[in-house]
Amino acid sequence: MESLSKTKVISIGLSVLGIILVTSNDDPVTNQASTTDIIYGNLLALAGALCYGIYSILLKLKVKEDSRIDMKLFFGFVGLFNFLFLWPPLIIMHKLGYEKLELPPNVYVYMIILVNCLASFLADFLWARAMLLTSPLTVTVGLSMTIPVAMVCDFVFKFKWNSPIYMFGAALICVSFYMVNKDEKVDEIYQRND
Repeated sequence: MESLSKTKVISIGLSVLGIILVTSNDDPVTNQASTTDIIYGNLLALAGALCYGIYSILLKLKVKEDSRIDMKLFFGFVGLFNFLFLWPPLIIMHKLGYEKLELPPNVYVYMIILVNCLASFLADFLWARAMLLTSPLTVTVGLSMTIPVAMVCDFVFKFKWNSPIYMFGAALICVSFYMVNKDEKVDEIYQRND
């Protein structure tokens, strides 16, 4: 089981601070959402993060090791439960007029959906394997590394410089990821010696 250390707490704080700096750096001129929409969106994001955290911790707690689970069967059941439990809300939202439910208009959209399904499955599969091989904390902080990678891609492909606050936030996320990995290795050495 993963232990809580001072290094992990500091790295979580650095990661959260880095994410706050990056997200607070949104350009208000291009943002057309109202303050209420932004607060509502942030609350939904926090609820999603809470559900993700509970899911990650319970999966690691119940499975413990990668060899104790058949990943194909596990994701098959996840897909089945999503299919069974997520259709009724979509139909209700369609009937109430909140969301229009219709088939894609052309074959290109079907191709996009297929590629997205494959990419999503691969991402979820690799996430679960990484989480079982390391820890929920390592994988979660690793997911936030998409922010510095996106910043580098913006520079390389679009020649776009981000603000110093954004770059500082991305640097804090990188430092946080390094600290979590370093502490994970220390935990691994102590566990082998016990």
